[in-house]
Amino acid sequence: MLRVYQSKNAAQAKSYFSSELTQADYYSEEQEIAGNWGGKSAAMLGLSGAVNKEAFNQLVDNINPLTGERLTSHNKQNRTPGYDLTFNAPKSLSLLYERSKDERLLNVFRDAVNSTMESIEEHMHARVRKGGKSEDRKTGNLAYAEFVHFTARPVKTKAPDPHLHAHCYTMNVTHDDQENQWKAGQFRPIKTDAPYYEAMFHSHLSKSLTDMGLNIERDGKFWTIEEIDKSTLDKFSNRTEQIEEAANKKNISNPDIKAELGAKLRISKEKGMTRDELRENWWERLDDQEKNILDNLLTNDGNDGGDGNNITAHECADYAINHQLERQSVIPLTRLKETALRYGVGQVNPEQIEQAFNARDDLMVTSKHGREIATTKQIWQEEQDIIGFTLKGYARHAKLNHDYEIGMVTDHSTNTQFELGDEQKNVVENLLQSRDRIMAVQGKAGTGKTTTLATLIDGIEKNGSSTVVLAPTADAAYDTLRTDGEKYKSETMQEASTLARFAVDDRLWKKDAVLIVDEAGLMSVRDMHILFAIAIENNNRVILTGDTAQHNSVNRGDAFRLLQEKASLAPLELEDIRRQKGEYKKAVKKIAKGDVIKGFDKLDDMGNINEEDDDETRYRSLVTNAIRKKLKDNKHIGTKETSVSKATNLHLTDAEKSDYHSYEKGQMIRFQQNAKGIKRGEQFTVSEVNKDNVLITNEAGQEQNLNLDEVGNPIIGRFNIYKREDISLSSGDRIRITEGGKSKDNRRINNGAIYQVKNINKEGDIVLDNGRILDHKKGNYDYGYVTTSYASQGKTVDHVFIAQSSENGGANSAEQFYVSVSRGKQAISLYTDDKAELRQQIERSHQRLSASELFEKPKEPKDYFNGVSAAVRYMAEKYRVQKNRQLEKANNSPSWQEKIRLEKQQEPDLSI
Repeated sequence: MLRVYQSKNAAQAKSYFSSELTQADYYSEEQEIAGNWGGKSAAMLGLSGAVNKEAFNQLVDNINPLTGERLTSHNKQNRTPGYDLTFNAPKSLSLLYERSKDERLLNVFRDAVNSTMESIEEHMHARVRKGGKSEDRKTGNLAYAEFVHFTARPVKTKAPDPHLHAHCYTMNVTHDDQENQWKAGQFRPIKTDAPYYEAMFHSHLSKSLTDMGLNIERDGKFWTIEEIDKSTLDKFSNRTEQIEEAANKKNISNPDIKAELGAKLRISKEKGMTRDELRENWWERLDDQEKNILDNLLTNDGNDGGDGNNITAHECADYAINHQLERQSVIPLTRLKETALRYGVGQVNPEQIEQAFNARDDLMVTSKHGREIATTKQIWQEEQDIIGFTLKGYARHAKLNHDYEIGMVTDHSTNTQFELGDEQKNVVENLLQSRDRIMAVQGKAGTGKTTTLATLIDGIEKNGSSTVVLAPTADAAYDTLRTDGEKYKSETMQEASTLARFAVDDRLWKKDAVLIVDEAGLMSVRDMHILFAIAIENNNRVILTGDTAQHNSVNRGDAFRLLQEKASLAPLELEDIRRQKGEYKKAVKKIAKGDVIKGFDKLDDMGNINEEDDDETRYRSLVTNAIRKKLKDNKHIGTKETSVSKATNLHLTDAEKSDYHSYEKGQMIRFQQNAKGIKRGEQFTVSEVNKDNVLITNEAGQEQNLNLDEVGNPIIGRFNIYKREDISLSSGDRIRITEGGKSKDNRRINNGAIYQVKNINKEGDIVLDNGRILDHKKGNYDYGYVTTSYASQGKTVDHVFIAQSSENGGANSAEQFYVSVSRGKQAISLYTDDKAELRQQIERSHQRLSASELFEKPKEPKDYFNGVSAAVRYMAEKYRVQKNRQLEKANNSPSWQEKIRLEKQQEPDLSI
């Protein structure tokens, strides 16, 4: 791993030098660890060879050791003196080095550190403020002091474990050659790209070890020496166990937060064992077989080097692009390279990965805020297609209904009538009068979009046109829309379908119909591209309703926002919030309009935001176990518990599913689409995983190969991978459906629906209070007391409770906060550990950049529109042809993934 720690001031840095950098975690006769200077800046300052305390202290005091004068022009009090970049070897290498005492291992470790530091140095920048400029300039030099340590921190009374690692204490100084002066370095980009440099370090190191004949095996983000068993390494994991134990007590799962927790748990170094005494202690933990394995590893007897897959740098680049750009339209180039380096660990080096990316002609790369950002030509073209199709459709069609009179709306669930608000009437009237092919409604949360939709549909259909209602999620289509359809007696809404089903089932396609998409903010560019292709094929018009301020799609591209910003799609607004009342409504309205901080402060003034420092107390207010205990105490759920197995979707990308490292014995695999010899809905258990194949076993005990290596593998997109976990259920428990489908008694169950448990029958299946039976073998359920903000979008409750820790800062955003607080009708209670930090975090937006925002390539409108029309029409026709072929071959609908595979095999010419 690579960790970057910032020193707060010079005094702290000096103390760190004396008590940490130069001191080992055991005390030998040598007492101190010698450091070595590195970096071009160090050489410019006359520093080389061994690090001495005087020169180190001068630099952290911002003094030039050559002249004794101040080094940089600015010398603020408590300036950041430097950063400790810590490189950690895998435990398997640390153990082998201590057992073998082979200095070649130490040399390749230090070479990997120094090579990575050279790359970091190459990208060092300094600020430029002269001449009215406000930019960063590349300097390409830095100074660091390298200290190599050999053990981990001791844990309480236990001896420290072997842990080869290097501290490169990097001074906050770099030389600007153009201005001929020393300046503070810009380390934020280095910290941002730390995962990339970490991957680079491991690539250098693992490839060198492979060249020595060691077998390197990927292990999650990192790697291990293949022959050293995990059970052996676990005997040297005292520090890891300490951190995991503390993290579990605090409900911490984020690895970055765990690392910070580890720093807090450090204990003082104490005098004790020499290094030889430590080695005696370590080898006492091993049996003879484990010792023999370590002793024979460097004999090159039977070692083939690497994992035997012979991965090339170009394959690594392919994997990185397919994985990272499945869910994002653009990505920093360093993230792509990091992914490629990790995928090819032990097989390729950073230079080969660099060459592989440089050789690609499908990548588009540009610079933004000093970082190189990448996308592909195909992604850019998809965006251009939907933008162009939207632009082409303005003011070219007949009005949907020019004389519709908006009447009273009847809610048949309560047998009441009411009148639409003026804002809702205005939206309906304007849409019915529109002559555009693509129309849009921007409806804030709780503004009555579905009521407006019901009236709009009535207006369209009374003029003789048909409508089709769609949504990106099964929950929105089959639960919300169909339920509202029953409420307002709208047959079209009662037949609402998902975009995914619509894309592959041409029985739902209607000539000249109006396609209405709810929750359009959740549409990816791919979703929109398919929808528009079908619209061209069937001469459809499209109405999109959603809210760009709420969550966006999981897959790449925020299509609804993209059309508004790049295709001049001006949505009609629904802003009058009807869900909340009084002061709560005022707060939500501020957030909905983008004044997130004012809305937060409003809720805080109302007493709705609660700060509790104690993690256990904070989570006790909301977590499932606490809620269930309270319900049991009050006899709302039974005391007898039955253990059942739930299946949690790992949500892996197709690229990850094509990699055998993603599989573990015992995982469940469920097919969402038919495959060769496998029917939709079939389940398998992963029975064996190795570098040659992944074996899966069906419920009848029959084993087969998953065949991940098939050329142009059509099977990858047809299944999902799940992990199984046991939970306890009692009568009266509330459970949430985690994947839609059919119950065991053949009735539909919708993803996200909440049900109450009646009992567990003798087969182990869950009987619900509505009579439906859930198959325990499928495991599509979880406790229904707490959900994520993403899963709650589109839902309404009376009182919403929110647990929002500032420790999960990466998940906190303006969109997440807006969705969370707008779910309640009557009240909100939010619990956090740090109000001030959370207030700052929710200012950030999770809106993603599009390829079209970064790469502007204007075209002549006439040629451009014709090209888009032809390309999208061809795409729709190809979908239809492939569908018919599949229906002829077997009585089933082809998968969306199969269509994507065919599209890649026969890519239409989208060039203009």
